[in-house]
Amino acid sequence: MKRGLKELFEAVKGNNKNLVSYKKYQLFTNQWEEEPTDDLQNPLNIRCTSIIKEKLKSIDPDLYQHFKKIGLSCTIFLQRWLKCIFTREFTTEDCIIMWDDILANEFNVPSKNLEYIDYFCVAMFDYISDQLINLDQNECFLCLFKYPPFQTIDLLIK
Repeated sequence: MKRGLKELFEAVKGNNKNLVSYKKYQLFTNQWEEEPTDDLQNPLNIRCTSIIKEKLKSIDPDLYQHFKKIGLSCTIFLQRWLKCIFTREFTTEDCIIMWDDILANEFNVPSKNLEYIDYFCVAMFDYISDQLINLDQNECFLCLFKYPPFQTIDLLIK
């Protein structure tokens, strides 16, 4: 947990006492508009935004622009991917291989907060980019909530 997973489970910063409203806001806000105020941010939401607006944008700008154009709120499925560390997307065997790679990766020094996981999310987008680029918002949601089958987890790890 100290290597960067603890932040995924921290409470909301600030004095926001209405967590139901916050949860609704957090899931359905348009991340393509201005950033919410600090009291509506939490480390997980900040990390999800960073994955899209920094990493995906630099690695696959076409897919980033498509997501922006259709107004896809990536926070909804990224939170599940990160909190469950991909266990809902892949088989147990594949998860064990992936986790071994994540935890053994030389770039996962404590100061980087297991940043490799963020890049794995981008690899998941990139792997099905050709599909996603032709889908509308609802179809993208369906595709990303039920990640398509693949030959081997090694393809994503590489």
